[in-house]
Amino acid sequence: MAGLFEVVSEDDEEIADYLRHINPRRLHVVRERPNHFLDWDDHDFFNRFRLSKPTAERIIHEIAENI
Repeated sequence: MAGLFEVVSEDDEEIADYLRHINPRRLHVVRERPNHFLDWDDHDFFNRFRLSKPTAERIIHEIAENI
């Protein structure tokens, strides 16, 4: 019975090696989110988002419960 377990184990390892070769996992990198309110001055913020900072803050406040 131990011989059967070894064969299944070897087959499983071969399958795992094959899958790693076809689709190697990418590392999941968590990056720090930028704070656009601090990173952009009022003029550049408006040019990038087409909203003033106070308007964007008001919208964020309005939808905060839904996001």
